[in-house]
Amino acid sequence: MLRYLTERAQGESMHIRKQILDANPVLEAFGNAKTIRNNNSSRFGKYFQVQFNGNSEIVGAVIIKYLLEKSRVVSQATDERNYHIFYQLCKGCTDEERELYSVRNVEDYNYINGSGCYDIDGVDDKEEFGIVREALATVGISDENVQNVFRFVSAILMLGNVEISEDENRIATISGKEELQIVSDLLKFDFMELKRSLTYRTMSVGRGHRVSIHKIPLDRSKVVNTRDALAKELYGCFFDWLVNVLNKSVDRPKATRKTLGVLDIFGFEVFDTNSFEQLCINYANEKLHNQFIHYYFKHEQQEYEQEQINVEFIEYKDNTACLKLIENKGGIGSWPGLLSLLQEECSLKSADDRSFVAKINKELKDRDHYIHSRIKPKLFGVQHFAGDVSSLAEPISQLAWAFVLTSSPLFRFVTLGDVRRDRLPDEEQGYLAHRYHPVGTGSHGCLPH
Repeated sequence: MLRYLTERAQGESMHIRKQILDANPVLEAFGNAKTIRNNNSSRFGKYFQVQFNGNSEIVGAVIIKYLLEKSRVVSQATDERNYHIFYQLCKGCTDEERELYSVRNVEDYNYINGSGCYDIDGVDDKEEFGIVREALATVGISDENVQNVFRFVSAILMLGNVEISEDENRIATISGKEELQIVSDLLKFDFMELKRSLTYRTMSVGRGHRVSIHKIPLDRSKVVNTRDALAKELYGCFFDWLVNVLNKSVDRPKATRKTLGVLDIFGFEVFDTNSFEQLCINYANEKLHNQFIHYYFKHEQQEYEQEQINVEFIEYKDNTACLKLIENKGGIGSWPGLLSLLQEECSLKSADDRSFVAKINKELKDRDHYIHSRIKPKLFGVQHFAGDVSSLAEPISQLAWAFVLTSSPLFRFVTLGDVRRDRLPDEEQGYLAHRYHPVGTGSHGCLPH
């Protein structure tokens, strides 16, 4: 559609047209992946708005992204692939880049070798990498930052190769020290601080200037979850930066008089194993379905009744009860939904996936649209308008890690470096700032800027 519009619209410069079109291969490389149903499936939602001036000439565009599927960064289903860029980098980088960024063969990375799928029929990843490299330059990313992008992608891949072992006391240690050293070098993190951040939980007692810090060693499963959560959050933050750069390149708000927008999101999803992200995706579809019902059925039928027009009303299924199950806030006179209960569980240091499912079973088992599994203690389900979906509770430590970072100004400080430590509120400089600040300051030199 974008190609059609840029071909048909009159008067736009060739440079703007090329920038708009070249944003697509960049987004596809970093946001699309092969699934069992689609070789180039978009794993994030987006709203693409084409901008026109008063003479209906294209002058720019803006992209808004929603819900990148970050779980794909660390694992994929059988015969599916991770994001295209990982394979393109491994197959298409130069010998100099391979040595500089410690790039290995596709089969050597744990984050992409578990599904058994490395190639797509009819697609040359090496050739695609050349197209992406050129497109990155076209949309305004400097040569230095293009190299930082490759460095960052390589670091995330290598993070999955950091092996974790455990002693007889169930205290985890980093056995893959060589790989962790490569990660810290690529991201410009301090090695010992990164190691401690992965293997210890920091507990603070007191407030303000009277805080005492205690470091508690973690077991292997918690360290693995922390490592994977770090990889997912780093990639998600990087993707946000990338979309931001694309918008700076093609957005022309001052010249815009009219716009044409296209919303492209996931369809309803159900897999053999469904995670928290499938719940979010299906929740988004429930919201859109509810909007459709409201405006095309309820609203129209109310107008017919007011105007006393005799028509045969269409029967439709109202999904309000399903939405309440997911999004209800709780509070006085109400009950909490799935997302509120998850947020509550993530705030507890002792929480885990079993305790979360036990909690929602207790709170929601008698609610409409909730499916209580009596056989599997880590499984729960939702009756959506399009069908029933059973979800396997993800490790709470991963969800809590993501929740804590993304709900805090410190998240931006650790990953993007755009929040100064002296601007953080006192409570942010306690548990979180003490644990992550030394790692975060090192990352500023390698991230794109």
